[in-house]
Amino acid sequence: MNVFHLYYLLSQACLFEISDNFRSIAFEFNESEIKIYFILNKKIEDDLESINQEIISEFEILLDGFLDSSNLNLNYSFNHHIVINDSKEFNINELSGSDKIEVLFMKRW
Repeated sequence: MNVFHLYYLLSQACLFEISDNFRSIAFEFNESEIKIYFILNKKIEDDLESINQEIISEFEILLDGFLDSSNLNLNYSFNHHIVINDSKEFNINELSGSDKIEVLFMKRW
């Protein structure tokens, strides 16, 4: 699996779920782990519910389907983080200390 597969699967999982409160969605991965970051301006329950119940569930279903149909016998640990931050100086690379974060979506100021 490569970065393009993850872009596609995550973008499909996010369809019709992103509100104006979303600042950014990013991810990083290696051969054993996938981390997804959701950065929101404010803590809004509808957005938290959308992430936890819709986007993540759909992403896991899509990822499992992709791995099964591709005959890839890979075991990824998967987690997500929700960050509430409305600072214009926020740097998404500070989330993990890695410079390998891929940005799916970022609202411009």
